[in-house]
Amino acid sequence: KHSSHIITRSIGALLTTIAFTYVGFTLYNQWQRIIDFNISLPIISIITPGAAIYSISFFLIGVAWHHMLRELNPEIPFRTSYWIYSRSHVGKYLPGNVFHYAGRQWLGRMCNLPHDLLIATSTCEIFFQILTSVTIACIGLAFSPIESGSRLILIIGLSILLFILILVLYSRHLLIFFKKRIPKLIYIES
Repeated sequence: KHSSHIITRSIGALLTTIAFTYVGFTLYNQWQRIIDFNISLPIISIITPGAAIYSISFFLIGVAWHHMLRELNPEIPFRTSYWIYSRSHVGKYLPGNVFHYAGRQWLGRMCNLPHDLLIATSTCEIFFQILTSVTIACIGLAFSPIESGSRLILIIGLSILLFILILVLYSRHLLIFFKKRIPKLIYIES
């Protein structure tokens, strides 16, 4: 167990290093554009509330993820689940956008959380992300001038939205369903 802990921490440190290296490399390549960028008061008045909303939404999504975990395992404290969520979130900014899910598995293992529980909550989170994306797309289509060819896209989008809404209404049952069946579909060594 000690060697697996060292390997897990090493992989986590490597992924964090890769993430920060990627951000640093991007900053280095774009530094002249950053220096030349003239931030005016109207831009600041848009960026500041946007950053605040993003920060609040990050916290609220972490709280929601904690509640999904608690739905399946009531003994998980908020501090542990939020620590896993916030630490793994940095992986979202690596190319591929899958490292935050992998990070949750590694950090969850460090905290002795069952993998099937983490997979079930991540799967439900993906469903909620799809719901949000489809909702925003449908709202955008509803308020844009609709050409005759776009009506089919709107109908398909609304159908997907309805389907996902039904999934959301049964999310508790989905969490239990995925928790019971995913270990049978995917072998994960714990």
